[in-house]
Amino acid sequence: MQTTYENDHPLSDDNLYQIINQQMQRCLRDIGIMDVNCRAANSFQNMDLCTIHTTTNGGYQIRLVFYADRTFLLLIAQHMLGEPVTDPDDIKECAMEFFNVVCGHIVAAIFRETHAPARFHCPCFEEGYYLPGKEGTDEMLAYCYLGIQDGTAVFMHDPLKQLC
Repeated sequence: MQTTYENDHPLSDDNLYQIINQQMQRCLRDIGIMDVNCRAANSFQNMDLCTIHTTTNGGYQIRLVFYADRTFLLLIAQHMLGEPVTDPDDIKECAMEFFNVVCGHIVAAIFRETHAPARFHCPCFEEGYYLPGKEGTDEMLAYCYLGIQDGTAVFMHDPLKQLC
């Protein structure tokens, strides 16, 4: 699949993968998490998950969904705050802020490639597995199941849809 904005600036699925992967890795490095590896999808099942999600509007529509187990979110919070974290509200707030930053970088990178302006909505946090909007995950794309120590996460999104 290849998506364009005003038929001038193509963005393939591979390019979108590169954008999302680069921005996620960049944001993890920015908070001091260096040892991220890819894991198999089967390591992502039967976990105590949280869901953070948003949508965009503007030149394109896309759902951005971040599923992570609590271990992964705890590690993010501890790196962001620079100290041990035990309060579930602190973990939730750090997770949402981290996702917010990642989404900002993704939207900016897509703009640089396509010149398609878009905004993303305030992220929402859900306990457990939650798929916002459409039913089923048939259209959602997932790349690299992330692993940090004992934590696992995955970033999913829709194929990019232009609104011209």
